[in-house]
Amino acid sequence: MIVAAVPWTTIIPGVSPFATVLAAINVPGGALIMNAVVLVAVLSCLNSGLYVTSRVLFALAAKGDAPQALVTVNRRGVPTRSILVGSLFSYGALACSVLSPERVFAFLVNASGATMIAIYLMIAVSQLRLRARLEKEAPERLTVKMWFHPWGAITAVVGMIAVLLAMAFTPDLASQFYASLIPIVVIALAFMVLRHRRPGAA
Repeated sequence: MIVAAVPWTTIIPGVSPFATVLAAINVPGGALIMNAVVLVAVLSCLNSGLYVTSRVLFALAAKGDAPQALVTVNRRGVPTRSILVGSLFSYGALACSVLSPERVFAFLVNASGATMIAIYLMIAVSQLRLRARLEKEAPERLTVKMWFHPWGAITAVVGMIAVLLAMAFTPDLASQFYASLIPIVVIALAFMVLRHRRPGAA
């Protein structure tokens, strides 16, 4: 619909294409309305991101994979420390977008590309492993049946691996792939160190 109203060459990076279209077809206040909608959507994403991040930090701390101080909750049961720690990364990303938009912020944006695929890849692999363990140890707990198991998850795993390989060998996407490897390697090393230091670890 966008390219039906304006040429694709007129789309400017960083400027909402929807606002550009509404301005081109002379909708009164259309660009302002669309920018407001985009702003609300971005704030909604930020809010959900902070919610998920705080809960993940709380769960990791409860299992001993993060500082125990993050387990603390206030009188209403809200993990305020986890929320504050998670929000610090948002402020850091905002500072990078202002202080170093071409290097640090560009790296953060590129690093998020393949990282999301890698996260979903780990989720799919974990589902296969946990399902196999439950089928062997406690099959009565499998109350929800997954369609096309295990071929659905296997297909998803193969597809995501194919996408990652395609990114690695595509010149325009290779930077995103290799930038994503840095946080993945750092997290994997931190996980192994924490597991090694935990009492009773082999």
